[in-house]
Order: sequence, then structure tokens, then C-alpha cells
Amino acid sequence: MCRHLVVYILLVLASLYRSTHSAGTTPGIKEVFIGRCWQYQSISEHNKLPELKVNINCTKLWLAFYDSFAFKDPCTVGVDDYKTFFDILYTSRKIKNALFWSGLHDLVTDFTFINDDYIVLEDTLTGYLLNNLNWCGGTDADGLNSTSCSKMCNVMTPAWTLASSEFAKQATGVSKVLLNATRANNKDAYADGSFFRTVEMPELQVDKLVVYLASSIGKEVRERCADSISMENIRADAEAKNIQVECIDQPSLVLNVYCLKYPKAKECVNKDNFRSDSNADKEEARLWKTVCLILVAVVAVLIVYITISLVHRAVCYKPGDYKYSHSWSFSKKPMLQDDEVENNNDIERVV
Repeated sequence: MCRHLVVYILLVLASLYRSTHSAGTTPGIKEVFIGRCWQYQSISEHNKLPELKVNINCTKLWLAFYDSFAFKDPCTVGVDDYKTFFDILYTSRKIKNALFWSGLHDLVTDFTFINDDYIVLEDTLTGYLLNNLNWCGGTDADGLNSTSCSKMCNVMTPAWTLASSEFAKQATGVSKVLLNATRANNKDAYADGSFFRTVEMPELQVDKLVVYLASSIGKEVRERCADSISMENIRADAEAKNIQVECIDQPSLVLNVYCLKYPKAKECVNKDNFRSDSNADKEEARLWKTVCLILVAVVAVLIVYITISLVHRAVCYKPGDYKYSHSWSFSKKPMLQDDEVENNNDIERVV
């Protein structure tokens, strides 16, 4: 009995430790960081975009990042510690088709892979460098903690806060945001404490914000554009900044991505679900329909014309009346009999 109690207590303590700690610093983080930096500048398609193109010394950037947290107590690391790192990354260039998101990491990855004209934070050099990395300072010889990083004092949060803030400041024109309308535990799509609501929205200076209210396949839809507390809050925050807001329930762009991944889902069986939601999509569909109708009409006219020409030729020109030349034109010279041809040849030879 006592032994079982000890085992139970150890399991509880282990569970408690896992809930307050994550894995340690990513192994080989220096090499991964510098490698990503060079890869982004040398190979990545994103670095070819004018608004994302950079030319940075990768070793200098790594040292600035490393100095932000190495040998430091995680609970003492804040936004100011990353200032030098972000000063090197700073750019004043604007992003016209920025896409923000909250609660939909996997969907955003798939969505932007297919719709590559959208730009998310992870497409910038900052996001590209830090995405899926783990880091924290410690007492090891290299100043890193390779065993575990505290969740209570997460040194990564200040870095992502600054990255999100700078990305929002770069956005201009019309931006989009993907929000999860099927969040668990009754959590709102425009959730309190989310990066989009607390960090990015306050920094937005765009003309219009289009909200894609996405519904995960197979889950109950908790919020819609028409009756959503999230949309009320977004409109209130946006209007205070003179930003227009448009909301679209489960846009076709999102549903198509889901259905490519889950083609047998009930939401995907009915092909009518693959519809065009935005006015731009509808206008484009009408334009292509008009073009197709014009092409069909032109082809029909050509077929009628050719048919009439063939019928006219068959009726008006009887076989034997005219000689058909190799140049596909009718010769008006009457055909001669064989004896006439011979006489003409004799005359030509005499001459």
C-alpha cells in the first residue's frame, strides 16, 4: 500500500513538472540558426519578395540573439533584452497582403503553402529563424539550458511578442486574419490573451481587415459572423482605429484546403461547398464565364461559315466544269480535249 502511494506521488510530481517545463534548448541551435539565416537569404523564395528581402550578417545576428538570454535567469529576460537583435532585423518596408492568425497553426501552414500570395509572420526572416525552436539560458558552459526550459518564465514569449508587434506595424492596405470558430473549452475566436488581440491588433494601421472565421472539419461551429461575440469585439477594436471590417464564414479558400486533406469529410462530399465567397472571387468567376461564352460563340460562327462555304462549293461547282489547281483555287480556263492538247503542243514546238 505504501509503495503504491509513493509511486502515485512521484507520478503526480512528474506530471506537475511537465506542466511547468518544456524541453530544453534545441540541440545545435547555433548551427540551426545560422544555417536558416543563410538559407533564407540564398535559397528561400520569400527573400525574393521586395517587402521581405534582407541582407544580414548571420553570425552577427546570432550573437545578438544569443546575448539576449544566454547565462540569464529566464525570469529576468524581457522585451528589452531582445532589443539589439530586433534592431538588426528592423525594416521600414510595408507588407500589402499580410495574414494574421490565432488558434489555427496547422491550417495556416497548409493554407499559405497553397495560397502563397499571403504573407505570415513565419515567412519573414524573424519567423523563419525562430519557428519551432526552443531556447532558454542556464548554467551550462555554453550559457544554455539543454535539459528543460521553464514555462512559467518563458524567455521565448518576449521574442515572439516583439516579432508579432513589428509584423503588425509593417502591414498596410488590406490584411486578413484567420480565426478559429471551433475552439475548445468555450474559448472565443478572438481570444483574450492571444497574440493577435493583445499584440498585433493594437499595432495595426491598415485600411481594411478581412476576418476568415474558419471552422475545423468535424467540430461544432461555435461562432459565426452574424452572431459572434468575437466579431463584436473585433469591430469595436478596429473601428477605434478607423479600420473597416469584413467577415466571411468558412471561406472557400479555407474549405478547399481542408477538403484536400480530408476529402471524405461530410463538409467536403457536397461539391457545392466549393463556392466563391468574396466579391472578388464572384467577379472573377463572372469574367471567365463571359470569356467562355464569347469563345463558344466565335467557334459556332466559324463552324457555320465553313459549313455554308462547303455546301455552296458543292452546289455551284459541278465536277468536270473547272480544273482544280494545286493552289486550292479554281481555274477559269476550260479543260481541253486530248486531241486539242496534242495540237497545241505541236504549235508550241513549231514556234
